[in-house]
Amino acid sequence: MGVRMLLAGVRRRTGAVATGVLVLTATAVACLSLAAAAPAPRTSGDQLWASLCAPPGQLDCRGVAAAQSHDGRAFYVAATVAAAAGSQRDIALLKYADDGTLLWQQVIGGAGDDRPAAIAVDADGNVVLAGTTQSDTTGDDVLVAEYSSLGARRWTAHYRGPGSGADIATGVAVSLVPRHPAVYVAATTSGAGGRKATVIKYSSSGHRVWARRYSPTSGPSSAAAIALDRAGSAYIGGSFASHGDLQGLLVKYASNGTVRWTATATGARQRDSGIVAVAIGDGATAHVYACGSRGVSLGGAAMLASYAAGSGRHEWTTLLGAAGLGESTFHSVATDHDGNAVVAGDVAGTGPTGRQAVVAKYRVRTGATLWVQLYNATTTGDEDSLAAVAVNAFDEVFAVGTSHIAAGDQMVTLSYMGSGAVRWAKLYGGPAGAPAAGTALTLNVVTGAPCAVGYTADGVGGIKTAAVGYQR
Repeated sequence: MGVRMLLAGVRRRTGAVATGVLVLTATAVACLSLAAAAPAPRTSGDQLWASLCAPPGQLDCRGVAAAQSHDGRAFYVAATVAAAAGSQRDIALLKYADDGTLLWQQVIGGAGDDRPAAIAVDADGNVVLAGTTQSDTTGDDVLVAEYSSLGARRWTAHYRGPGSGADIATGVAVSLVPRHPAVYVAATTSGAGGRKATVIKYSSSGHRVWARRYSPTSGPSSAAAIALDRAGSAYIGGSFASHGDLQGLLVKYASNGTVRWTATATGARQRDSGIVAVAIGDGATAHVYACGSRGVSLGGAAMLASYAAGSGRHEWTTLLGAAGLGESTFHSVATDHDGNAVVAGDVAGTGPTGRQAVVAKYRVRTGATLWVQLYNATTTGDEDSLAAVAVNAFDEVFAVGTSHIAAGDQMVTLSYMGSGAVRWAKLYGGPAGAPAAGTALTLNVVTGAPCAVGYTADGVGGIKTAAVGYQR
């Protein structure tokens, strides 16, 4: 089965997770570590290692989210696992050493179809997972679980909206404010008033502090992303329905759950817009970046907007893409050390170029374009798209996604200087070049080295989570 057909399962980010927990040690997990045959000394962009993992008896294991430990010694991956493609799914949480060695794994599963949404690491090194759990009695409910760095489950919490419909987790963030640790979860929940963008705050022990459901109109809304600032305020990005169209939505909540401000991103009539990722940029004054797409005539443009963190005042919006060419989207946003915004996604191409991957940087105060880089693994047709972008302490930019070549989909990792100069581009396929997809990215906080995460066909009829490390 081609990986292109499997991408839809990751992109939907909906589904569920049940409450049964199975702990698997590293020795009980089918994990293949593949060292790259790189000459010494290694050079920038050399593949250092690749690790392919799946729990025993699970033929379908796809990494969808990743997070780095604060000491640079390890990273975590959340994956969906199933006995076969298309069968009931569970959640796997994997911890790796920085050399790709699998240290431990937890599998959470039960009677329903279960999927993760996001993970984050708190100040004490515990990892928090947000996902969705499904049961026969309550349907889809939000699941939040925290594990110690040794793999012990510390607590589990569930959230069910004030109704019997689907409650879907979409993001998680942890507060690193001293003496005020907390976990914030973004979700789309159902109940009174219909579907609403929701944020839920938990204490560090898993106690629910508050939950807020919000929409600027009487119509439905949804949450897609969450980010926290240094004061512990939460910013929720998503969309809401207005006069039959979807519009972008950004809401700031204080740590006590009070709405500080809201902002909207409006597109052309009968063209949908939405926010899919949010990041905080410091610079001289605090800024909030929201990216996604804006509906334009005969298509959609990739959108990045900046707002003042204190007041919600709109500062600028920049669009990439052209009317009539199709849909373009920024899927991920990060900031450099100056507070400039770096985005990654895809833009609709013209003629034979097809859809191209894009990485771009914009100036913090004005939104002026600093640079734009397009990437296409081949010179003609086919689709290339980036799922995640990050900037290390050396101001180097990395992005991970999926590129299509004649042999099929491949995981692509791109690297750029802070100036926009291309450093390197690497394609990764599984055994014998099997199809692969990139979904997440982590950067070692000490070395700045990237680790690309996704999944790949294993050459024997299964799919495994793939983690690939590169020389910075």
